[in-house]
Formats: sequence, structure tokens, C-alpha cells
Amino acid sequence: MTRVTIENLPNELLVHILGTDFLNVRDILRCSRINSRFHSIVSSTVEIQYRLLLLQSTLVNNDAISSELLPLSQRFKMLRAHRAAIDRLDPTRCLQIPVGIPVGYVPGPTYELVDGIYARGIHNWYDSFFTRAITFVILPSVVLNIEEAEGWTVDLGMTIHDFAIEPLMDLLVVVEALPQHLPAPPVFPIHFMTMREGRPHPDARLESVEFTVPGTAHMVEHGEYLFIINVCGDLVGVLFRPRVLGIAHHLAIWNWRTGQHIWTYNAPPPMCIDSFAFLDIRHILLAASHEPLSEFTFDVVRIDEEPFVEFCFHPPELSMGLNIPTPILRSSPCRVPPTGRLIAKPVLPPPPFYSDPAPECRIFSLSLLFEYGQWLQMRAFRVQGRRRYTLFAPASLFLNPAPGLIPSTVSATHIPWSWWAPRTRWLECSTDPTNTHVCYTFGTRHVRWAAPTRGAEAQSSPFGPSPTPSLPPSRCVQLLTFPPPSLPVPPSEYVALAPPITSFQPMPVFAEQVDSELPYTVQTAGDIEVGLEECEGLCVDGFERIIGLEARDEGDEEALTLTVCVF
Repeated sequence: MTRVTIENLPNELLVHILGTDFLNVRDILRCSRINSRFHSIVSSTVEIQYRLLLLQSTLVNNDAISSELLPLSQRFKMLRAHRAAIDRLDPTRCLQIPVGIPVGYVPGPTYELVDGIYARGIHNWYDSFFTRAITFVILPSVVLNIEEAEGWTVDLGMTIHDFAIEPLMDLLVVVEALPQHLPAPPVFPIHFMTMREGRPHPDARLESVEFTVPGTAHMVEHGEYLFIINVCGDLVGVLFRPRVLGIAHHLAIWNWRTGQHIWTYNAPPPMCIDSFAFLDIRHILLAASHEPLSEFTFDVVRIDEEPFVEFCFHPPELSMGLNIPTPILRSSPCRVPPTGRLIAKPVLPPPPFYSDPAPECRIFSLSLLFEYGQWLQMRAFRVQGRRRYTLFAPASLFLNPAPGLIPSTVSATHIPWSWWAPRTRWLECSTDPTNTHVCYTFGTRHVRWAAPTRGAEAQSSPFGPSPTPSLPPSRCVQLLTFPPPSLPVPPSEYVALAPPITSFQPMPVFAEQVDSELPYTVQTAGDIEVGLEECEGLCVDGFERIIGLEARDEGDEEALTLTVCVF
């Protein structure tokens, strides 16, 4: 009897086996390297090549678009062209797009940028306090075949403090600014509207919900509260963050479709909830600072009837005499399917592929600007220096900090820095002038200005060597990518793999040694002019665009211009 092996199988069956979802990318590449026949099949089969390139790009195929409308061969061609452009940081298109501001309005401080839609709050020129309308701009896209920018303005019919958008559900969430005539507990209505028309959302059972700040009754001044709004499927979370120390912070969660209040997490002083983000539909990540202890933590809170902190992550111990900055989390939106069908349609057409929503493919960044110095006669603090550091960590770390670790049901399980340091990456970014308020992390990508150097030698300072490779002296854009450790990094002349371990001298910021191992790659524009050099801030939005924000038009102080580089 002839023995049948996998090599005896016909090519059609081998293609099916190699293309199955049961084999990960490492298995396929291993098969390709050890057998010439497998290598020939892998390198010549579009379906397998497309899948490999998707995995290496941390993208997923959009199965909602049928192969008849858009064949895999066409998607592969599109993705391959995108990868070639992004690897070289050589944009396919680079455009200057003015943000249309209606007559009588001026730009306000509030804005959002999600899925290639830029939304800017605007107000009357004589009223510099509250947003009264929002102007939207759909940015050009090669993947979506959007050649020209499209804009429109929505009159809200009210004044608002802040807003958030979710284009997949045509959802606009706004926090209304109610007029107040007598001292009373502050009340903040939250409205659920459509982005296209600014009307009540057809999928929301209630047009709005309200949050009343407990335990206080006073006249609310403009700017007294800051707001952070996040959306995750059917859930909307709003952080009510007072600027004044000693006042409790509140995080409230609603089901925006039913209007049901899920829970409210009240952080008593001296704990401050500085920012938050959804990890998934059941967990929230808080960036919390603790005064006067001069420390901050990352708390994983389970969304339940009673809010409960499952894990408390402690960063490396900080040196004494530091002014602790506000820790603000940045990441791409947490995307989960809504329950049931939606009446509202997405604002944008469906893409052929999109950023992988898996927790290991969603990187959080935390930029901190430390000021260190000394107290003079116990009264005045003299700043001697400033150091900026950015911490990167995947969402999967906070959901599963250690295999087999079962969180306590009585109190928070505290995770010391030594446990979770290897799955993170601290980078010194002192020379990066990018505004800290600009959201510049999406999926596995982070964009920043490249630190200038004087020569080809590695950059060094009294505080230790630079954790990044030497860079050209001119100001240029740098793209950091944090692929999951399970994915191999394809070799490229344009992409530099960073050292496996980042280690730098702890002083003057950290009181203990800081070593971290999250892998990442570095792409620098080099001599290529990408058109972003004069912008005030940078943002990476999805996988396709790098955007320069806040570039002012010299001829009109009230005009805004976006520099959009499409890859």
C-alpha cells in the first residue's frame, strides 16, 4: 500500500489547507521555507498572499463586501500598493484641505478625528465660550475612492461643552451646556444625534439622558469641568472631570440605544480620573492620578451593576520632587458590533479592509511631560528640567496581565511594574514638540516628529542613550508600528526594527530601572518631503492617512487648513 503524505495531495487541496484560518502566519511561512513546493504555492496564490499581507499590516478583510463586487485579487493589489507607500512614507496623495467655517462663526477648541472624518466645534465670533455648531469634513481616501473632500455644517440648536462621533453608526454625542441662574447641583444633558443632520438619532429610544453631579450646589463657571466621551457599540461613557482639586470625578455609562443608565463610578478625592477608554464591552481602563501621593495608576474597571476594579497596574516608581502631569490615554476607538440592526447607515462606504479590532492590535499611548527641580525655602518650586516620556501598551495586556491570574473578588489585584514591564515600551520623547492634546495613536501605529541629530552616531545625553535609532538632522515625520509579538516583521530597507529591549537611566524621573520589551519598527521619511513639516500637530487616522492639524492660513486667522497625506 502506498503511503499518502501531504506532499501527495493535489495543489488545489494544498491551497485550501494553507489558506485555512486554522494555520497562523508563522505556520504558513514555516511551510513555505521548508518545502519548495509549498513555497511555490504560497508565493503564487493570491488568496494566501493577501492573507499574509493583511496579517503583517494588522488589518482584517471586510467580509461584508462580496468577492463579486470586489475580487480578492483587486483587494490584494490595492493593499500591496498601500504597503509600498507606507513603508517608504511616500504619500500617494498629499493635499491642503481648508475646513469650511460658515460666515459669522470661528473655530472652537473642540474637535474629533475618526475614520477620516474631521469634526470641529465652532461658535459665534462674539461668543467665545460654548460650541453652537459642528462642521464636518470627509477626508480623501484611496481605498474608499474618495477623490475630493466633502464638508457640511450642523447647527445643534443648543450650546455644548464637548462632543464625540462614531461614523459607523452615524452617531453624534454632545454634552449640553445648560444656562444656570441660581446655585444648584450641576446638570449635564447628553444628547444622541446624527452626524449628517444633527437630529435625534433614530436608533435611540430617548433623545437625551441627564447626569446630575452629586454632593454640590453652586454656579458652574465656564471651563470648570472637562469632558471625555467614548463610544463602544451600544455604550456611551462620559467622564465629568472638574479642574479644581478636591472635587470628586465621575464616570457615567449609558446604553445610548435604550437610554438605560448602566452605572456611575465615583472617584473620591484625592483620586482623580484623568482619562478613560473602553477595553471591550465589559471593561474600562482608567488613567488615575493620586494626590498628594504623586503617583498614577492604570485601573481596569469591570462594567457591572456595581463598578469594581479588577486590576490596578502600577508604573515604575517616580522620583521625589516631580510635578505629576495629567495622564491622558490615546488609542483608536473600541469597536464591537451593536446589538440588533440599526436604522441609521454608516456615514462612509464600507472599506475592503480595516484595522484589526483585536485587543493585541490596539495600542494605548500615554505621553507624560515631567518637570523636575527643587523647592526653594519650602515655598517656590524651581524647575530645573523637563523630560517627556511615552508609554505604549496593548489592550490585551490590561485584559490579561498574567496567564492564569484570577482577579480577586474582594479588592483590586495589584500588578507591580516588574510583572507587566516586558509587555510595554517606554520611549523618551523629550525632543518631540508634538502637542500632547493631539491624538496620534491608532491601531498599532503612532506618529511623531523625528528627533533631530547632528550626525550618524547614536544620540546620547547625560541621562543615557536614546532608545531610537539615529535620525536625519531635518525635521521629518516618523512612524512607529507595534506589531503583535506573534507576528513576524517583514524585512525592508525602509523599516528599521528597534532594539529588542529599551533601557535607559532612570534619573531624574524614575526611581527604579526601566526596561521594556514591546517590539516596534521605525519608519522615517528621510529626504522625502511629505508636506507636514509646517503643521503644529500630527495624527495617524486609521491605516491610510497621516494628518497635520491646526495649520493656520496666513491670510485668514480664523481659517483652518488640514494637511492630509494619503498612503
